[in-house]
Parts: sequence; structure tokens; C-alpha cells
Amino acid sequence: MNLLKTSLCLIGLIVWQSNCRAVNNAEICNQNGITYGKHQYYDEAIECFTQAIALQPDYAEAYYNMGVAYGNKQDYAKAIECYQKAVKLDPSHAGPYYNMGLAYAEGKKDYDKAIECYQKAVKLEPDYTEIYCSMGFAYTNKQYYDKAIDCYKKAVELDPGFVEAYYQMGIAYYYKQDYDKAIECYKKSIELKPDYAEVYYNMGVAYKDKQEIDKAIQCCKKAARLGNKGAQQWLDKYQQWLNNNCNRK
Repeated sequence: MNLLKTSLCLIGLIVWQSNCRAVNNAEICNQNGITYGKHQYYDEAIECFTQAIALQPDYAEAYYNMGVAYGNKQDYAKAIECYQKAVKLDPSHAGPYYNMGLAYAEGKKDYDKAIECYQKAVKLEPDYTEIYCSMGFAYTNKQYYDKAIDCYKKAVELDPGFVEAYYQMGIAYYYKQDYDKAIECYKKSIELKPDYAEVYYNMGVAYKDKQEIDKAIQCCKKAARLGNKGAQQWLDKYQQWLNNNCNRK
């Protein structure tokens, strides 16, 4: 049954690609590209968006969608080119600025330009929660921890269930060596997502730095049971340290 569904899906995508080549309709080509992108056929998606733009050179949405496809291929330079073209044609939408920021941050590690893009996006859409979290991450990487925390606070104000914002806020507090507040954020994140192994591990690290070793071990054991390798490595090293000290005595 799964094989049949896959075959039918591929046949459908081939038909859509044929339609894109055959019709002189930019909107259809753009929609076909979106469909390819949803199925992770990014090269085919880009071909459709390229055809849409050839038919309608000022098609900002097609440039934006092509940028998303290039971003998913991790070709960040081309993604940025597409987003720049999209905002030049239509500067009224937050999406291209936000995704351009992600491309600068993830692909180029250029956090200054990423923040610049995020700021433009948030002016256009002040309630766009993910922008604040991404901007906080960029500020954290620039070691502007207070600004990062302000961004994460805004994110959870807009969406109190935003797990990642609480987690990243905890990391920013940790780098400020405010371990109590870091742990508080980690606990909130775990409350919302009880199986978040990475958070348990980082909470264990914070407890370790507070010299609360028993709590650190409990957190790392939980993280290790959930599959976090770093936590298991720390537990192994700690056990080895205990063994070595026992042998010396």
C-alpha cells in the first residue's frame, strides 16, 4: 500500500512538472513549485519557480518560494539572492526578511545581517513569534545576552507555550552565569515538553556549576535515558573520576 501511494505521488508530481512546462501561467507554475517543495523535491520546485519568474518577472512570491527551496537545499547564497529580489519587488511582507535572516545566521554565521533582517521583519509583523526567538539566538551568538533574553521574553509573552524560547532563554541566562534563572527556564521548557533530552542535559550542567552534583546526576540520567549522548558521556566521566578517587584511598 505504501509503495502504491509513493508511486501515485511520483506520477502526480511528474504530471505537475509537465503542466509547468506546458502552460504559460505563472501562478500555476508557482503552485506546482510549492507542491514539489512540500514533497522535498527542491530541484523540481526551483525549476517551476524559475519558469514562473520567466513568465512574470516581477513575481515576488515566486522569488520568495525559490529562496525557501534553496534554503532547504542549504544553498544559502542563492537563497539570500532570491529573498533580496523578493523584498525589492515587494517590501511589505515579513516572510522574506525573516527567512533571509535565517539564511544569514545559519549559512553565513553573519549575525549582524541576520538581526538587521529580523528587525525589518518584526516591524512589518510585530506578533511574529518565531522572529523574536531567532533574533534572540543571533544576539546570544554575539554574546549580547541581555538583548537575547529580552527577545525570548517577548516570544513567550506572545506564545506562552513556546518551548524553544524558554530553552534558549535558559542558555542565555547560563552564559550570564545566572544558573538559578537558567534552571527556572529549563524547568518551564520541560514542563511543556517532558521528553526534551537536551534540556535535561543542560539543566544538569547548570546544577553541576552550582555544585549541586546529585541534582546534576539526576538530570543527566534522565537525559541519557532519552538518548542524549553528551549526558551519558558526562555520567561515564564522573563515574570514572569517582572510581579513581576510591582507588587512591
